[in-house]
Amino acid sequence: MILTINGNLGTSTSWKLYTGVCGGTLVASSTTGTFEVSPSTTTTYFIRAEGGCTVIKGCSEVQVKVKPNPVLTSVTTTVTEDCPGAPSVLKVNGSLGNATAWTLYSNSCGGTVIASNTTGIFEVSPDVTTTYFVAATGGCSIRTECVSIVLTRKQITAAVSLNSGTLTAFEVNAQYQWIDCSTNQPVAGENGSSFTPSRDGQYKLKVTKNDCVVFSDCIDVVVVGLASPDAESPMVYPNPSEKTLRIRIPKTWVSTKISVIDWSGKIRSNFAGKGGETVEQDVSDYASGVY
Repeated sequence: MILTINGNLGTSTSWKLYTGVCGGTLVASSTTGTFEVSPSTTTTYFIRAEGGCTVIKGCSEVQVKVKPNPVLTSVTTTVTEDCPGAPSVLKVNGSLGNATAWTLYSNSCGGTVIASNTTGIFEVSPDVTTTYFVAATGGCSIRTECVSIVLTRKQITAAVSLNSGTLTAFEVNAQYQWIDCSTNQPVAGENGSSFTPSRDGQYKLKVTKNDCVVFSDCIDVVVVGLASPDAESPMVYPNPSEKTLRIRIPKTWVSTKISVIDWSGKIRSNFAGKGGETVEQDVSDYASGVY
């Protein structure tokens, strides 16, 4: 900040700048009447002309107000371990000072921005165990170091496989209930880890484990024309795959609907093919994991 004196030296030789009191701690001398100061806290400066034939009198004064630096103590929440997708409210403990916002990141400090606000209260609903980072940002403040908090999510999946007309849950040692998506009602008596529908339709799975409940997406099942258990199997390659996944459909399969399902049971994509064809699917934007 530049302080500029309005006046002239007359018979004095220089302007003197003090802090504390008039004539107190000398900060600088100048013949130009300008001073550059960089106080870290609110400071009152005292200025007067001295030297030469001047009789030293009182000072003029000016106060420079400085907003405090942000203070970031911690991030807290009431529950750190919960079910997949359960909401948690994060509360920032600290003061913004001269920053303009609290910013919430995932992956790393300064990584993926989740949200930004001035209240310091964030609601998140992670499906898996996630570390969140918070920093004070904006204004005349350099971004503070982050504080972090880990929200643990119990490992439970509603992922389902479909093979030869039978739906099978990935999760073991759980409670199961198969649901008809057309009515959103449970299928009577179907509460095992596997289910073979007797008619075409869409079905999903409800999994209960460790006091958590998760649901799969609805999966299309075609009963008529399904391949027998000993029929030729499709070929999926390359495995693992980073860019393009190829599926060779057996010639004995008249028509096929293919679904790519992630570990949580969410369907990432659907596509169709015919017997003898090789279909391709771009998976370059898929997160690493088992599908």
